[in-house]
Amino acid sequence: MRVVAMAMLAAVLLPVDRVGAAIDRSFEGDRHLRFEVEDRSYATESPGDAIVWPEAFTLEAWVRLTTASPYGLIAGRPMAERGQDPFYHVALAFEGPDGRTPALIASTGVAGTYRVAAASSAIDVQRWVHVAGVRDVAGTLRVYVDGVLAGTSQSVGAVSPNPGMRFSIGGGMRGDGLEHACCSGNFAVRDVKLWRRALTAGEVSSSAAGTLVDLDLVRHWPLSEGRGRTLYSALAGRAPLTAMRTRWVEEPFLSPAFRRSVGPASIPTQSVFGLWPIRIGGQTHFVVTGIATPTFPETRTVVSVLSPQSGALVDSTTARLVAPASSVHVVDAVNADFDADGREDILLVDSGTDTSPFPGGVAQLFMQQSDGRLRDETAARLPQGVRYYVSGDARDFDGDGDLDLFLCALSNPTNTLSSALLLNDGAGRFADAGLGTLPPDMESRERVCQQAHVVDADGDGDSDLIVSLRGGAVEDRPDENRDRVLLNDGRGRFSFMPVDALPPRAITPKTDMMAYATGDFDGDGDEDVAVSGSLQTYDDRVAVQIYRNIGGGRFEDASTHLFNDWPDNHYIFKLDAIDFDRDGRMDLLARGNNGYRPNPADDVRIELLLNRGDQWVPMSTRLGLDFQITGPSTFPIDADGDGDLDLAFATGVEAGYMLNERPLPAVLPRPAFALQDGRPMTLRLSAGESHERLFFDVPAGATALRVQSTSAQNVDLYVSRRPFADTPEVVAAPARGAAVAVATTPLGDEDVVVSGTNLSPGRWYVTPVNADAAIAQATLTATITQSQAVPALAAGHFYNPRRGGHGVSYEYVAGQRVLVWYTYLDDGTPIWYYAQGAAPSPNRGAWSATMRRFHWHGAGTTSRPVGTASVVEIGKGSDGADRIVFSWNLNGDAGSETMQRLGGTGCPAGFEGNNGMWFAPTLSGYGYTVTYFPNYEFMPVYLYDAKGNPRWVTGERAGFSPADATIPLFQPSGFCPWCVRPAGQSLPSQSAGALTRRFSGGRISGLGLNVSLASPVVGAWMQDRPVSLLTDPSPCVVP
Repeated sequence: MRVVAMAMLAAVLLPVDRVGAAIDRSFEGDRHLRFEVEDRSYATESPGDAIVWPEAFTLEAWVRLTTASPYGLIAGRPMAERGQDPFYHVALAFEGPDGRTPALIASTGVAGTYRVAAASSAIDVQRWVHVAGVRDVAGTLRVYVDGVLAGTSQSVGAVSPNPGMRFSIGGGMRGDGLEHACCSGNFAVRDVKLWRRALTAGEVSSSAAGTLVDLDLVRHWPLSEGRGRTLYSALAGRAPLTAMRTRWVEEPFLSPAFRRSVGPASIPTQSVFGLWPIRIGGQTHFVVTGIATPTFPETRTVVSVLSPQSGALVDSTTARLVAPASSVHVVDAVNADFDADGREDILLVDSGTDTSPFPGGVAQLFMQQSDGRLRDETAARLPQGVRYYVSGDARDFDGDGDLDLFLCALSNPTNTLSSALLLNDGAGRFADAGLGTLPPDMESRERVCQQAHVVDADGDGDSDLIVSLRGGAVEDRPDENRDRVLLNDGRGRFSFMPVDALPPRAITPKTDMMAYATGDFDGDGDEDVAVSGSLQTYDDRVAVQIYRNIGGGRFEDASTHLFNDWPDNHYIFKLDAIDFDRDGRMDLLARGNNGYRPNPADDVRIELLLNRGDQWVPMSTRLGLDFQITGPSTFPIDADGDGDLDLAFATGVEAGYMLNERPLPAVLPRPAFALQDGRPMTLRLSAGESHERLFFDVPAGATALRVQSTSAQNVDLYVSRRPFADTPEVVAAPARGAAVAVATTPLGDEDVVVSGTNLSPGRWYVTPVNADAAIAQATLTATITQSQAVPALAAGHFYNPRRGGHGVSYEYVAGQRVLVWYTYLDDGTPIWYYAQGAAPSPNRGAWSATMRRFHWHGAGTTSRPVGTASVVEIGKGSDGADRIVFSWNLNGDAGSETMQRLGGTGCPAGFEGNNGMWFAPTLSGYGYTVTYFPNYEFMPVYLYDAKGNPRWVTGERAGFSPADATIPLFQPSGFCPWCVRPAGQSLPSQSAGALTRRFSGGRISGLGLNVSLASPVVGAWMQDRPVSLLTDPSPCVVP
């Protein structure tokens, strides 16, 4: 309840004259910015762009309530914590505790001046509503809802023009610059506008419909970017807003699918780290373990038990534990019926204190008694000894019918015990299997185990292992860190498969594999493996990989189209293979951990990746699942028995469930996907589902497009065309009736050919439709035939004039094509990707290759696939410049845009042959693309930040000088690949140091860098080395 005095809030009511016409506007199909109270999300202006607030004004927005949002700020200037006088300076907000009544709030910033014009009735949730607040020169406040006057009041003075407070949407900043704590809301917002005069009722309606054009518009944020944290103004010269902890979502996901259901706040275990399930009496209970700040000697925390009650989790420690228990750092748990009495038991894998000298811990085995209580029987059932345990698994490893244990252990100079296979005597008592069961270099600790998981690698029905190995206890050898397959002979004796049985690790050899999950991810009947990795510092790049089982104990990397846009400052602690959407294909739940990070709001704790064949669709943002709870203290479970998956969770102050209350729609919005010439793409379709954003770029000179599909179900094909686009968004395919070719036979295998006058260059859509009543899996392949010679394409820089600020360097080298894409992340910071592959065959104007993200690890680089890049050559524009269409698949989505070559008037005399990509042979992994013209120099520089992430800076200047020169470098800020590029606005950049170039005989002989990256990027890059041309020289003149 607000504590501001009622006398201060009393409105001077005027007669409510209901004028204007109701407005109906649909944003169907768009992506919207969703704000949530729990996340304290908001968007705010920078201090340097503060609005000089007009005396008479109109503030308006479209809003769609997810749930009631008491005192929630739609847009305006929050001033202080709620309860202070005044806490709003000026705002459109939801007045009062009901959280559904729109209001205009205004004050002069002085106590006693807070006034409210509230609507006479509440609005509905889950519906777009237009709200406008108007103050005229006489001080009258009016609030309009859907164009109808809904409430009035009288202000006591003008809003202070510029009190130093930031304009915010959805929550915001206090006057002292700190985060506003009170007034976030649960809603989506669109089209926020501020006018410097009081609009009439008719003008309010016109503005809401988007038809009012007036010079008195001060600010306009459409909030239609669809991605990223930068919210651009529609007015030239106005700085953008920055969104914090918001989500871009689309229908039907504007309302989060998960609802928090919690029990009492009393939990014995503080600083909860692990939530470990155990079945007791037909229900899932949880053993809860904590973690204290690591100390030596160790600090122990209480082990507690949570039990289901009335839709939540409550403390049952006293009732469920025979005796009090404690632990140090439980990193894994194994639950199984070890003594074959029909009751599930649990083993807590405790690694010990996580600080030097890392002495290790003691695993604890709790046996379930007949009354459902848990008794610690470690001493009687497990071999004695301290080990640095990190994971465990239970299977019948020796084939005798009972459940054995494999415990994976690291080591240290004082710990002489290695990983262990513990064999069960059938009654739940375990003994070390002894020497000869594991490879000698594991038993001798020459190699130690970082993580392990059971997988039937060779399909023979027994339990093999995939293990993450490090160099041994005496000396850590990161160059020997790798995953290995351990094949079981069926009697519990293991041997290594060859090193190349598994693909290389992502990021760097120093990567620690933190989690494994097994499942049939590709639908071929055998077990594949998902792995997550992080650098050993646990705060650098994270990557998830899919190891596809190809038989015989061998695996290949299948991660190209896997979402991998993880934050730097966290690692993925657990992976779960679950069929979340019940389509028969295993999905992935990644549960992260932020450790002891200073800014946990930047960390992703939970990510659900839906398996759609060759596409993995990130769903946590859509479902409201990416809430801020450390990953190990969550667990997927059907808590309410309705057949779908919920999440159990525990923190130091509460425990309960995130209940999944809205099933996924039968047909999900599908991300776009760019098909590549001749490369098959596999996808999975629900009954009646189609994929409306599969596309294929057809170049100039193509004579035939052939699309083939294979499926055991009835999958129809529709092939249609749209022109190439300048913007990257891939809209849905044309309507079925506009298809150029159709194949709707009752068979699953279709073959469509488009040729002759029916075929022209453009973006061609291949739309598969599942005509069956069951889930269908289909493989699609699109190929082009081309008999005409494609116009010769000059290599060089290509950019989109409508989206200047990013581009590609597309170069030739020895029958190959090399592409560097310099673009931006969602936060606006620069990043580059690299692709290289064979040149198109003669008379084929389409090229594609795997796109890779590089990582610097101190002395060189490693790379991992993150998608694909495609280039289609489409000839020359009206200005004579070569044109291409650049398309990409990246992090589960795709885009495409038309680009033209950066042309010139010739090479500087005597300096021909310098344009192209350059690198330093003595330290490869970074480089430059050089473009010299007589009147212009342009050089993007590809380097790395302090975390090893790829970054780029640019040097450019008018004119060209043959003398050695130092050129200033700048670090740009821009728009993500799919984000809106603000029209008519220059992109901000910051000084980042300088580049020194030297010539010898008309040829570049050396390039020196003195780079200090600008905030928020951290790092420096200092190099001065001889360089060589990596690619063929690109021409200076467009042919």
